[in-house]
Amino acid sequence: MRICGIDQSMKSSGQVVMDLNDDTLDIENIHYYGYTTTKCYGIHEGNVDIEYIGQYDEYRAKSMPERQSIAYSILQRNLEGVKFVGMEDYAVSKTKQNSGSILQIAEFNGGVRYMLYNMGIGIVNFGIMQVKRFATGDGHADKAPMCEAVRMMYPELYPTDIFAKLNQYESPHNDLCDAFWMCEVLRNCMKIEKLGPESVPADYLGFLTTTSKKGALSLIESPLIMKGVPYEPVRKKKKAKKKLQK
Repeated sequence: MRICGIDQSMKSSGQVVMDLNDDTLDIENIHYYGYTTTKCYGIHEGNVDIEYIGQYDEYRAKSMPERQSIAYSILQRNLEGVKFVGMEDYAVSKTKQNSGSILQIAEFNGGVRYMLYNMGIGIVNFGIMQVKRFATGDGHADKAPMCEAVRMMYPELYPTDIFAKLNQYESPHNDLCDAFWMCEVLRNCMKIEKLGPESVPADYLGFLTTTSKKGALSLIESPLIMKGVPYEPVRKKKKAKKKLQK
């Protein structure tokens, strides 16, 4: 089985594709994909392919549909055989300088989901704070701990020599590491559903099935969106109202 994790961004998306054993869901092969507006980071070595899409100012000057066409065509070419994709859920507070308006971000992200849906690929949106908590133990972790967690916890899957050529903890390095965690969370959720909770380490199980934020969904509760499959939304837990003391 083939699954994918995507850390979507208009100017520098990260994408990780894992080939899994059909029975155990263990990782048999992994490939890192991405695109960047920094020419020296256009790398095609080993299991890492980062496409250079042109200078940022030129790319940013293009119309939104043209940028979407460029980005989606790159993402789409790496999805052959992929059955499920794990993605970051909408981040409404993401308004960094030069990343585009919040409306453009929503338009871009919605387009990625629509593309996947029409391809018949299952989509699972994960809350970014919950993913950070799974990866590092801290739901507010920044980029460096997320990248270091991949390197330290999965040294056999981290292409050290190739990633060393990238500016550490910045795009596209952090995009690829974030995409790894989207894919790894998806894989572990699939293991629990197929093989039972005993198939994952106890600490993993805790981070997948609980949340430190009231009202949020745990990672394992994230619903599947897939063409031809009935959608079963999960209602977010309501915060308990404190009773007024008379």
